Amino acid sequence: MQLVKSLICLLGRDNGERFLAIFASTLLLFFIVTGNLLTAWWAQLIWLLPSVLIIFYTTIRRVRDAGQKAGLAWTLVALTTLALLLPVILVHWSAYTPLMLVVFLGLYVFSLPAKDHQFYALGYKGPVDLSAFAKPVKVKTKPLNARVEPVLFGGASATANPYNDAPYAVHGEEYASRKSQQQAQISEFAKWRQDLHSWFSQHKKLSGSIASALSIGIVTLMAWPYLPGPEPEQVEATLMMPVMTSASTERNHRLEMPDDFYLMLTEHNGLVLHWQADIQRDGEIWSLASAKGDDTCQFIEFNNGDKVRPYNVAVENGGDYFANFSPLDTRMLIQSLEKRGNFGLCGYNFSLKGSQKALNSNPVYIELTD
Repeated sequence: MQLVKSLICLLGRDNGERFLAIFASTLLLFFIVTGNLLTAWWAQLIWLLPSVLIIFYTTIRRVRDAGQKAGLAWTLVALTTLALLLPVILVHWSAYTPLMLVVFLGLYVFSLPAKDHQFYALGYKGPVDLSAFAKPVKVKTKPLNARVEPVLFGGASATANPYNDAPYAVHGEEYASRKSQQQAQISEFAKWRQDLHSWFSQHKKLSGSIASALSIGIVTLMAWPYLPGPEPEQVEATLMMPVMTSASTERNHRLEMPDDFYLMLTEHNGLVLHWQADIQRDGEIWSLASAKGDDTCQFIEFNNGDKVRPYNVAVENGGDYFANFSPLDTRMLIQSLEKRGNFGLCGYNFSLKGSQKALNSNPVYIELTD
């Protein structure tokens, strides 16, 4: 319990090693839990709160230990909160890019030397008592009330002297050896931290340039999917029915399928396939009306060779793909999704294992499988 209290203590001080351990393990634990256990966005937001608080407390203690202003701690905590929040609300890989700036600033805070010499318990100095976790090594000594046997002619034997430490020389050597090894390991880590601080101190302009470059790169990468693409060429009017854009299409009856894709139906009962994939600029990437775009999106192909053309495929939110099909093909597509083994579309392959069970879980799609 004392160890937990020290993690959420706003007072006191943390040395660099303790700060780095808490900071790195909290970030790692957050992404492990949200990536494998908590998949719902609201659950990830709940887990975000204690993670940010623990980082906030250790950063405040570390900055106090280094004698720096609190603004440095608030800057790191704000950037860390943003870096943990973006992957929750955005689906493309650019949401993870702010972590580069967080790691860079976190290493700087770690490298700062303490403002004065203190005795730490597990790297912590403060009102919470952690002395139980830092017990000194006990060294056995010979009792003072040992019996002294008399010896004739005033002679003395080595074994009769209760203060003779020769029998315990081996224990002393082992203790000294173990102590020296521990100090060597600590000194090596401390030397690396000192070298890191020396680099930051000697290259202040370069450090600022790296931080600025990282900031500009992160903003650019995150804004890239939302930049307007080239205007599509005007297509001459034909006798075909005009193609509706995916943004104006109403999508209902969302059904999650086993291999990370979704089925939806438009207001005209047209089937929509949705999946998340590589980062891509928003817009239409294939259109049946113009017969232009990504050739791999011209048709959906099942493992038995059946092919059906979508009337368009569009990307939204930088990585959400939507393939829209004609209502005339809905029943045939649903039956193929139920009976076939896999299919390919836009260069992505999807397994249909367990698709029958998923379709039978929704009454709307059950009617289309008959």
